[in-house]
Amino acid sequence: MNDRITADGAAWPRFEAAVEDFWSLGGEVSAHDGYELVRHRAAPDHPLGNFCRGLRTAAAAESIRAHGDDAAAPLPPRVIIDTEAPPAVEAVLALNDWALERLLVLELAADVPVPEPHGLQVRHADGEEDWREIERLFRIDHLEEDARHGSP
Repeated sequence: MNDRITADGAAWPRFEAAVEDFWSLGGEVSAHDGYELVRHRAAPDHPLGNFCRGLRTAAAAESIRAHGDDAAAPLPPRVIIDTEAPPAVEAVLALNDWALERLLVLELAADVPVPEPHGLQVRHADGEEDWREIERLFRIDHLEEDARHGSP
């Protein structure tokens, strides 16, 4: 699990949080026993916007299965496992037939030279304002992608 955390121990979890927060925009977040559910009423079948997150214990992973049996509020088809989740959580989900999906994020070491794109400055994200800007740019990227595919 720790092999996904950057050398300073902070950048990867913050990136994960930015992604989850983006996917949660406009959704309803509800706390349950050991996890959260994110739902978008306008797009209930959209796999990126409807998910479980924040699992920290094997018992919580077991309890999402019980929630899934609730016909009034069925479980979203996606569970996000982040770097803070212990390996037992992923094991319980695998034993309960959840399919594994991986997110590949490429990260450059700080000492790797990056050529400057024409007219742009590449620098480290420092502070809350920079992370808000990353979230804003992430949202613009997805809105443009949705527009190209004719998706709302």
